[in-house]
Amino acid sequence: MQDDKTAQSLAAQDPPDAEGGLRLFAFDELDLAIVSASMQEAIISPSQMLFQKNQQRFVLAGDRLDWDLAHTGTYERVTTGLHFETVQKVERSGFEQGLDAKDLTLLSIHFHAEQAPGGYVILVFSGGAALRLHVACLEASLRDLGPRRKVDKPADANPL
Repeated sequence: MQDDKTAQSLAAQDPPDAEGGLRLFAFDELDLAIVSASMQEAIISPSQMLFQKNQQRFVLAGDRLDWDLAHTGTYERVTTGLHFETVQKVERSGFEQGLDAKDLTLLSIHFHAEQAPGGYVILVFSGGAALRLHVACLEASLRDLGPRRKVDKPADANPL
Protein backbone atom coordinates (compact mmCIF):
# COMPACT_ATOMS: atom_id res chain seq x y z
CA MET A 1 0.00 0.00 0.00
CA GLN A 2 1.12 3.60 -0.58
CA ASP A 3 3.60 5.13 1.83
CA ASP A 4 2.56 8.63 2.97
CA LYS A 5 3.49 11.11 5.72
CA THR A 6 0.00 11.20 7.28
CA ALA A 7 -0.31 7.43 7.23
CA GLN A 8 3.19 7.16 8.67
CA SER A 9 2.42 9.55 11.50
CA LEU A 10 -0.78 7.62 12.19
CA ALA A 11 1.26 4.44 12.39
CA ALA A 12 3.31 5.93 15.23
CA GLN A 13 2.81 4.30 18.61
CA ASP A 14 0.84 7.16 20.17
CA PRO A 15 -0.38 9.84 17.73
CA PRO A 16 -1.92 12.95 19.30
CA ASP A 17 -5.69 13.06 19.91
CA ALA A 18 -7.90 15.83 18.64
CA GLU A 19 -9.13 17.81 21.63
CA GLY A 20 -12.33 16.12 22.87
CA GLY A 21 -12.13 13.71 19.95
CA LEU A 22 -13.63 10.27 19.58
CA ARG A 23 -11.55 7.23 20.49
CA LEU A 24 -12.89 3.70 20.00
CA PHE A 25 -11.52 0.16 20.15
CA ALA A 26 -12.93 -2.96 18.50
CA PHE A 27 -12.25 -6.52 19.61
CA ASP A 28 -15.44 -8.19 18.35
CA GLU A 29 -18.13 -7.75 15.70
CA LEU A 30 -20.33 -5.62 17.95
CA ASP A 31 -17.47 -3.21 18.68
CA LEU A 32 -16.65 -3.07 14.97
CA ALA A 33 -20.27 -2.16 14.14
CA ILE A 34 -19.86 0.96 16.30
CA VAL A 35 -16.59 1.84 14.56
CA SER A 36 -18.26 1.26 11.20
CA ALA A 37 -21.19 3.56 12.04
CA SER A 38 -18.76 6.24 13.23
CA MET A 39 -16.76 6.02 10.00
CA GLN A 40 -19.77 5.86 7.66
CA GLU A 41 -19.39 8.43 4.85
CA ALA A 42 -15.72 9.08 5.73
CA ILE A 43 -13.76 10.45 2.79
CA ILE A 44 -10.48 8.57 2.41
CA SER A 45 -7.70 9.05 -0.10
CA PRO A 46 -6.04 5.77 -1.14
CA SER A 47 -2.71 7.57 -0.61
CA GLN A 48 -3.64 7.71 3.10
CA MET A 49 -3.58 3.90 3.44
CA LEU A 50 -0.51 2.00 4.59
CA PHE A 51 0.13 -1.70 5.23
CA GLN A 52 3.05 -2.20 7.60
CA LYS A 53 3.73 -5.83 6.83
CA ASN A 54 6.51 -6.32 9.41
CA GLN A 55 4.33 -4.88 12.19
CA GLN A 56 1.20 -6.67 10.87
CA ARG A 57 -0.64 -3.34 10.95
CA PHE A 58 -2.89 -1.60 8.43
CA VAL A 59 -3.52 2.12 8.95
CA LEU A 60 -5.61 4.69 7.17
CA ALA A 61 -6.56 8.31 7.72
CA GLY A 62 -9.70 10.00 6.49
CA ASP A 63 -12.21 12.74 7.15
CA ARG A 64 -15.18 11.33 9.01
CA LEU A 65 -18.50 13.07 9.52
CA ASP A 66 -19.20 13.72 13.21
CA TRP A 67 -22.56 11.92 13.43
CA ASP A 68 -23.23 12.99 17.03
CA LEU A 69 -22.96 16.62 15.98
CA ALA A 70 -24.89 15.99 12.75
CA HIS A 71 -27.94 15.00 14.79
CA THR A 72 -28.01 18.59 16.10
CA GLY A 73 -28.06 20.02 12.57
CA THR A 74 -24.38 21.04 12.51
CA TYR A 75 -22.10 19.22 10.09
CA GLU A 76 -18.37 18.88 10.67
CA ARG A 77 -15.69 16.55 9.44
CA VAL A 78 -12.70 15.59 11.52
CA THR A 79 -9.48 13.92 10.43
CA THR A 80 -9.56 10.43 11.94
CA GLY A 81 -7.09 7.58 12.07
CA LEU A 82 -8.14 3.95 11.95
CA HIS A 83 -5.81 1.02 12.34
CA PHE A 84 -6.08 -2.75 12.43
CA GLU A 85 -3.56 -5.01 14.14
CA THR A 86 -2.55 -8.65 13.40
CA VAL A 87 -3.03 -8.04 9.65
CA GLN A 88 -1.39 -10.78 7.63
CA LYS A 89 -2.48 -9.82 4.13
CA VAL A 90 -4.31 -6.95 2.38
CA GLU A 91 -6.32 -7.29 -0.82
CA ARG A 92 -7.64 -4.29 -2.75
CA SER A 93 -10.43 -4.25 -5.32
CA GLY A 94 -12.04 -1.58 -7.48
CA PHE A 95 -9.62 1.30 -6.94
CA GLU A 96 -6.12 2.45 -7.72
CA GLN A 97 -3.62 3.66 -5.21
CA GLY A 98 -1.21 6.57 -5.43
CA LEU A 99 -1.14 10.33 -5.15
CA ASP A 100 -3.48 10.82 -8.14
CA ALA A 101 -6.02 8.20 -6.98
CA LYS A 102 -9.65 9.23 -6.61
CA ASP A 103 -10.96 9.73 -3.05
CA LEU A 104 -13.18 6.97 -1.66
CA THR A 105 -16.27 7.19 0.54
CA LEU A 106 -16.38 4.49 3.22
CA LEU A 107 -19.78 2.82 3.48
CA SER A 108 -19.23 0.04 6.02
CA ILE A 109 -16.78 -2.22 7.83
CA HIS A 110 -17.54 -5.88 8.59
CA PHE A 111 -15.73 -8.82 10.17
CA HIS A 112 -16.08 -12.39 8.89
CA ALA A 113 -14.68 -15.10 11.17
CA GLU A 114 -12.92 -18.03 9.55
CA GLN A 115 -10.78 -19.98 11.99
CA ALA A 116 -11.55 -18.29 15.31
CA PRO A 117 -10.29 -15.89 16.40
CA GLY A 118 -9.03 -15.10 12.89
CA GLY A 119 -10.87 -14.05 9.79
CA TYR A 120 -11.04 -11.02 7.58
CA VAL A 121 -12.20 -7.43 7.80
CA ILE A 122 -13.99 -5.99 4.77
CA LEU A 123 -14.04 -2.23 4.20
CA VAL A 124 -16.69 -1.36 1.60
CA PHE A 125 -16.44 1.91 -0.33
CA SER A 126 -18.75 3.62 -2.80
CA GLY A 127 -18.37 2.68 -6.44
CA GLY A 128 -17.79 -1.01 -5.70
CA ALA A 129 -14.34 -0.53 -4.17
CA ALA A 130 -13.27 -2.68 -1.22
CA LEU A 131 -10.40 -3.76 1.00
CA ARG A 132 -10.06 -7.19 2.55
CA LEU A 133 -7.75 -7.46 5.54
CA HIS A 134 -6.80 -10.98 6.64
CA VAL A 135 -6.33 -10.85 10.42
CA ALA A 136 -5.21 -13.31 13.09
CA CYS A 137 -7.81 -11.73 15.39
CA LEU A 138 -9.97 -8.62 15.35
CA GLU A 139 -8.17 -5.68 16.94
CA ALA A 140 -8.94 -2.16 15.70
CA SER A 141 -8.60 1.36 17.01
CA LEU A 142 -10.17 4.62 15.85
CA ARG A 143 -8.92 8.02 17.00
CA ASP A 144 -9.83 11.56 16.01
CA LEU A 145 -6.66 13.43 15.14
CA GLY A 146 -8.15 16.80 14.11
CA PRO A 147 -8.62 19.35 12.74
CA ARG A 148 -12.39 19.90 12.52
CA ARG A 149 -14.06 21.84 9.73
CA LYS A 150 -17.65 22.73 9.00
CA VAL A 151 -19.18 21.18 5.89
CA ASP A 152 -22.50 21.28 4.07
CA LYS A 153 -25.05 18.61 4.90
CA PRO A 154 -24.15 15.45 2.98
CA ALA A 155 -26.75 14.28 0.44
CA ASP A 156 -27.60 11.26 2.58
CA ALA A 157 -26.89 12.24 6.19
CA ASN A 158 -28.55 9.22 7.77
CA PRO A 159 -26.17 6.91 9.68
CA LEU A 160 -26.74 3.15 9.60
